[in-house]
Amino acid sequence: MADSLVDLPSNALLQKWKSGDEAAAQILVDRYAMRLVALVASRLNQRFRASVDPEDVVQSAMGSFFQAVQHSRIQFSGSVSLWRLLATFTRRKMARSIETNIALKRGGQSQKISLETAESQLIKTVTINADCPDEEWLEHIQNELPQDLHEIFQQLLGGKTQRAIAKEMSLDERTIRRRVARIRETLQPAASIGPGRNLSHSTDEQSSLTPQNSDAFKTFNLSRIDYREFVLGKLIGNGGFGKVYRAAMQPNGRLVAVKFLRKTFWKNDEAKQTFLREIDAASQIKHPGVICYRGWGQSPHGGPYVVSEWIDGVPLLKCSNASPERFIALLRQVCDVTQAIHHNGLVHGDITPNNILVDRAGEVTLTDFGFSRRMPALVARQRLQVPAQESPDSSDLLLGGTLGFAAPEQISPAFGQISERTDIYAIGGLAYWFIFGRPPHFKSSVEESLSDTLSESNVTVEPHSQLTPMLANIISVTLRKSPSERIQRVSDLRRLIG
Repeated sequence: MADSLVDLPSNALLQKWKSGDEAAAQILVDRYAMRLVALVASRLNQRFRASVDPEDVVQSAMGSFFQAVQHSRIQFSGSVSLWRLLATFTRRKMARSIETNIALKRGGQSQKISLETAESQLIKTVTINADCPDEEWLEHIQNELPQDLHEIFQQLLGGKTQRAIAKEMSLDERTIRRRVARIRETLQPAASIGPGRNLSHSTDEQSSLTPQNSDAFKTFNLSRIDYREFVLGKLIGNGGFGKVYRAAMQPNGRLVAVKFLRKTFWKNDEAKQTFLREIDAASQIKHPGVICYRGWGQSPHGGPYVVSEWIDGVPLLKCSNASPERFIALLRQVCDVTQAIHHNGLVHGDITPNNILVDRAGEVTLTDFGFSRRMPALVARQRLQVPAQESPDSSDLLLGGTLGFAAPEQISPAFGQISERTDIYAIGGLAYWFIFGRPPHFKSSVEESLSDTLSESNVTVEPHSQLTPMLANIISVTLRKSPSERIQRVSDLRRLIG
């Protein structure tokens, strides 16, 4: 499998850039610039916010860093964190900017000051650990920003455009633009904001999907099921994307599951299309371990829903007391089902303990294809028989998944393409969850979970009574931040498990 540049770890991208690949440098800028700008902004007190521009500091710092690498003034191994190096360059550039500012105020008399002295001019109430700055600036920015700007800021960090954010939050673009301007005013001096500045570092035209009209649904393989053809029963599942009810079909009373898209997304055409289109693609997979979708429809209030078979089982979440041997047997089945999904040209995108059902016979069924994505490869289009124009490039895919289990490339496309290795990461997350009782990136806040997911350090495990050599090996080859460093195919993982 040939690796795309965005799938490579940062140190490998740096080597690519040294070899003359300018695109590798742009990916590195996309990965780190926003966080570095926020780091600088979180350190400046009111005295310097009107004269020190965080974006200028970061641009200068990254330029100096690339020059140092190009001329081999920096030598580092794969164990060195590129984020820490960039943060150090940025903090030093910030110190020099403060030197210049102080000198100008003294009539041009320059005075050299140390980094430590310069940083004493910054916010004194925040203690920054240079080795681990992610959590500090996230926490500080959260305190700085009003509540209504938190979600927008997080989505900008994830690489989403203002247009995509407006659709997801069911707001008009003008409102989002105003709120982004308020974020800028908080993070950088007002005087530095000018035309051409874009906090998200990407244009709407480059990163948003073109909405499809309703005619796109005429090609569905799933039949349409009228809202009056079933009677809703008990609520059995409640996630961020939708709610699942047990229901009885009329007039025969056959049990089914009905999933409704959350009302938050009803006005988001892109979300509705994704919800139905990808589930329609999943319905073409013929495998006993893949949930069987019966049809789709729209409620009288306008909310789309999908109807699937009823599985008399429990979520894997309730099987945490199984023995390691029993769990590995279930994991083998998950690999087999996932391999069938990939063979049909889809990435599931949300393999979690809640989305795997285990019936009384011990057979697993993988459910909830709401975040599934078509693979961009031509072979995938041929298997699904999807016209090329309806199979978007991977850079345009809506990101998704369950935070804590999600791979870095599901948070931001700068960290890799959505591919079968995205599901491999999730399978490793299942092994981690079984041992420790929590997702690999579970933290006390959304900000900390995002930071942990995007950090350069691979997931590590401590000794545990449930940690067998096999489970440790599974985690080692799957939970690697760079897609290129993970085991490449589910079939390879299946052979490893035995």
